Amino acid sequence: CKNLTFQLSSGINILVTGSSGCGKTALLRVLCGLWKPVSGVINKKVDLGPEGILYLPQKPYFTDGTLREQIVYPLQSCDVIYDDSKFEDYLKLVGLSELLERLGGLDSETDWNWYDELSPGEMQRLSFVRLFFHQPPFAILDEATSQVSEEMEHLLYRTCSKLKITVMSIGHRSTTRAYHDIELRFSSGGGWTLSPLQSSS
Repeated sequence: CKNLTFQLSSGINILVTGSSGCGKTALLRVLCGLWKPVSGVINKKVDLGPEGILYLPQKPYFTDGTLREQIVYPLQSCDVIYDDSKFEDYLKLVGLSELLERLGGLDSETDWNWYDELSPGEMQRLSFVRLFFHQPPFAILDEATSQVSEEMEHLLYRTCSKLKITVMSIGHRSTTRAYHDIELRFSSGGGWTLSPLQSSS
């Protein structure tokens, strides 16, 4: 994008739109520090991680290990002072309470390949449990709700708002617009526009 300038501020959700291949995901990865910009300057007061910015891709990352380890990632479970009810409440919120039953608890050892055992929608919901557990000030959502229902998407964004998690999202559903305050639209040839959205929740 040419001469792109914008600010991600606490409490102001930004929706990134544009045709496929125009650089939406590249922008989010640069903001997270996963990629280095070819030119320009990014000034960040927070870093990538649970206390700054959490990145939720369309296909979440899961490690080997217990259900608790999936939720507290990238932290180590032994480093976390936790109340089990917090884990259970968020699992229930996103409709994944049955995972506790299937696995036998938060700390039950498993040889699961999480990508084989969970559906795409379940993986995305579990990644939001991780987000809600950490409650970072900012989250980058790269089509992170593409595999859940519109009702679940509404619940996930509403919970982000309640937890005061400011989001910058890529999403293609028309309903996703309602959860954002500003639209950053990319056009062909490196053009872009930044405009307010009429309604947000």
